[in-house]
Amino acid sequence: MHDINKIRENKNFFADGWKKRGLKVNIDNILDIDKNLRKTITNLQDLQTKRNDVSKLIGKAKQDGDESKQISCQKMFRNLKKGCKI
Repeated sequence: MHDINKIRENKNFFADGWKKRGLKVNIDNILDIDKNLRKTITNLQDLQTKRNDVSKLIGKAKQDGDESKQISCQKMFRNLKKGCKI
């Protein structure tokens, strides 16, 4: 198993090494998949942060006795929770 950071930094080094071993590897495809993965992880983390913020608002609304705000925040929370599933 190779470190993806090393592959990103030394693309040609790895391509040459795999070629010497008789392996045909589409390194650009690997890097595209990695880029998409990192983007997806970032988006997921953003959604989780928003979900946590809304969760705090729900707690504050409960504490303040603001039922309409609590219901509104719970709806937002459910929508964000759906978006966090992969």
